[in-house]
Amino acid sequence: MSKLEELIQQYCPDGVEYMKLGGFATQWYRGAGIKKDEIGQEGIPCIRYGEIHTIYKIWFDKCVSHTDETKQPSKKYADYGDILFAITSEDIPFIGNSVAYMGKERIMVGGDIVVMKHTQNPKYISYALSTIDAVSQKGKGKVKSKVVHTNVPSLKEIVIPVPPLPVQEEIVRILDAFTELQAELQAELQAELQIRKQQYNYYLDNLLNFNNINRGGYQAEVRWMKMSEVFETITDYTAAGSFKSIAENVKYLKSPDYAMLIRTTDLKSRFRKGDFIYVSKSAFDYLWRVKMDKECIVMPNVGNCGEIYYVHPNSLPYDNCALAPNAILVRSKLFNNKYLSYCLQVECFQKQLAKITSPVGQSKFNKTELKKLLVPIPSLADQQKIVDILDRFDTLTTDLTQGLPAEIEKRRQQYEYYRDKLLTFKRKGA
Repeated sequence: MSKLEELIQQYCPDGVEYMKLGGFATQWYRGAGIKKDEIGQEGIPCIRYGEIHTIYKIWFDKCVSHTDETKQPSKKYADYGDILFAITSEDIPFIGNSVAYMGKERIMVGGDIVVMKHTQNPKYISYALSTIDAVSQKGKGKVKSKVVHTNVPSLKEIVIPVPPLPVQEEIVRILDAFTELQAELQAELQAELQIRKQQYNYYLDNLLNFNNINRGGYQAEVRWMKMSEVFETITDYTAAGSFKSIAENVKYLKSPDYAMLIRTTDLKSRFRKGDFIYVSKSAFDYLWRVKMDKECIVMPNVGNCGEIYYVHPNSLPYDNCALAPNAILVRSKLFNNKYLSYCLQVECFQKQLAKITSPVGQSKFNKTELKKLLVPIPSLADQQKIVDILDRFDTLTTDLTQGLPAEIEKRRQQYEYYRDKLLTFKRKGA
């Protein structure tokens, strides 16, 4: 019998009480606004809600940010053991993300953070709030808007198992050790994956470097052609009509409907986020110029310019799909679209793209300038040879079903399964 089993037998042989957070929390309050330009390297340690989403995980004891306490008109603080909730997010799965503060210093808490004080083991509560069941409960308190929100009344309703403190402490000891091991393995795999990607990018650039065969470029005769000559289709969301006309004919829907709008963020995440945008049949018909019923290449022309996505209709999660705003769709009937997608990723094309991309404010470029850029076109047979080689490399680095990314994903799933199993108990009174 393990130590945990012995403790459960000793302290809660009849089961564990499942409690609402509001049942054991001693105090709740919201933080106060700390602006981005008020963050620095000196002053009192502080935390903003975005850092809960991006930097901190289960617990932290040191802040990455500081602020001048004297310049804050309204001040809210957190102390050792407090649970901090981010009550604002752009995505429902992340609403109510939480972390335990384990530092000795008092810290200042920014807006859109809720502080929960309690008498339980803070690390245990934070682990319990990271389970799949707890995360699903957090999403129930959302408010529909451009971003999603939750609130204290909703947080109070979240139910988690609350065993006696000795049991909590043993679970924390086990999960801390498992988390450390998981982090080490993850770091090793990520480092290896990064090396593989660097190798892949080197090989990609050299294989498609037709100007310098001696560096390892693919020895093939090529024509350098303008994008307008290569792609019969170069279009985007705004090709449907004026902004006024689009606004009148296309209404975004959060619930599944006739068609889905495909964003570059969806392609980047491989449709794992789940916060999709849908449109009606009439809206889909209105957007006929950017229907994604045939293979194509998608590239953002606002924001992350330079990203390239090859899209085959079979890879999309919905029967009817159309391109969302802030991206350009290109398609060729004469040449291998998969080859072209690789070609647009290499350094020689990316340098051309950078020259037409505005560096002021949010990066962007337009279709007119894009059409003038040059791409190397070998024979169709050579295009296919290059695709076959690069597809094998790409699988090893980016395919979620094979290679290192799959191993990383398996490690994550293994950790989550073990954590959730460890935090599932026989209910008292059941």
